Amino acid sequence: MLSAVAIVMIAVSLLALFDARKQNAPMSEVGGAQSPGTIVPEEPSTGSLAVEATTPTTTPPVVTPPRAMATPTPVPTTPVARATPAPTPRLERTPRAAPTPAPTPVAAPPTFGTVALTSRPIAEVRVDGALVGTTPLLGERLRTGPHTLEFVCEVCTPVSTQTRTVKILEGENPKIFVKF
Repeated sequence: MLSAVAIVMIAVSLLALFDARKQNAPMSEVGGAQSPGTIVPEEPSTGSLAVEATTPTTTPPVVTPPRAMATPTPVPTTPVARATPAPTPRLERTPRAAPTPAPTPVAAPPTFGTVALTSRPIAEVRVDGALVGTTPLLGERLRTGPHTLEFVCEVCTPVSTQTRTVKILEGENPKIFVKF
């Protein structure tokens, strides 16, 4: 916010500026008298016009001193007792317990089942694309879940292939027989 002194200073400056402009304005506008270099029409006649020409002179603007300001109210010399605000109560922080991290799930150890693979005649066996051996395979250990079994009989004419899909469950012991 502007103080009262600043507002008064602005008002005085504006008044001085207004007075300076007023003094530089042509006299015909201000007081009726004419300033040098203005066109003065003669009495209406045949249409001729007389012009007075003088050398213009520049005069510095006259700045009027600031008007007297009202005397500010004197500040009392006796100290005034100020009300002291009540102390604000301090809040004490209670330490928070560190959050316990969520237990990370431990992967259960893989579970297995066993399978017995036989064929007539003998055949190579692939489990999920990996060669595991030639039949008969008894007690072949496989992880639980679905598996693709591929039996390839190379002694057959022509070479023959059979595919089986099996789902192994924990503790189960399926027997799979393939005849070519």
